[in-house]
Amino acid sequence: MKTTYCLLFLCLYGGILLGQSNFEKTKRSLSGPVFYIGAAQSRFMNPRFVEHLQDKTLKLSPGFAIGFNYVRYPLGFHIGYMNSKMTVNNYDWAYEDGVKINHKVIDVGMSCYLLPQTKYIQPFVGAAFQKGAVGVGIDKSSTDKDLTPSSIETTDFVVRMGLAVYFGKGVGLSGEYQRPIKLKDNPEAFNRLTASLTWNMKDFWNH
Repeated sequence: MKTTYCLLFLCLYGGILLGQSNFEKTKRSLSGPVFYIGAAQSRFMNPRFVEHLQDKTLKLSPGFAIGFNYVRYPLGFHIGYMNSKMTVNNYDWAYEDGVKINHKVIDVGMSCYLLPQTKYIQPFVGAAFQKGAVGVGIDKSSTDKDLTPSSIETTDFVVRMGLAVYFGKGVGLSGEYQRPIKLKDNPEAFNRLTASLTWNMKDFWNH
C-alpha cells in the first residue's frame, strides 16, 4: 500500500513539474510583441440586415484587419483596426446601385491563452471594447451636391474567442470570432470573423 501511495505521489508531483516545465517553455516561445494582418468581415445581427442579405440588397465583401498584440503569456493585450465592406443594390432611398460602404472599427482588449502544454496550438478567449461606424448613405433624390454620407456608430463591449497556430520563427495563423456582450435592445450589434497572419517580433525587437 505504501508503494502505491508513493507511486501516486511521484506521478502527481512529476505531472506538476512537467506542467510547469511546459508552461515556461510555452511562455518563452510565445511572449513578446506580435503584429498581425489579415481578412475580416462584420455581419450585423438585427433581422432587417439579415433580410437584406437574403434578398441580395446587401452583399458582403472581404475587408481587412491589422493590429498589434503584446503577449505576456498566458495573457495578451491588443489594439487593432478593421475595415469591413458591403455592396448595396436596389435600395430605394439611400444609395446608388453598386455603392460600397465601409464598417470601420478600432478595438482594444485582452485575451487569455488556454493550452500551456504546447507552444504550437493555442485556443484563447477574451474581451474587448470597440468603437466604430458604418456609412448609411444619403438620399438619392436630394439636389444638394454638398451632402456627405452619414454614419451609424457601432460602439460595444464584445467577447472574443479563437485559435492561434504557430509554425516556428515567430510566424503563425490566427482565427477569431467576436460578438457583443449585450444583444437585447442593441440594433447595431454585429459579429465579426477575422483570419490573420501573425508575426512575433521579439527577436527583431531585441536587436
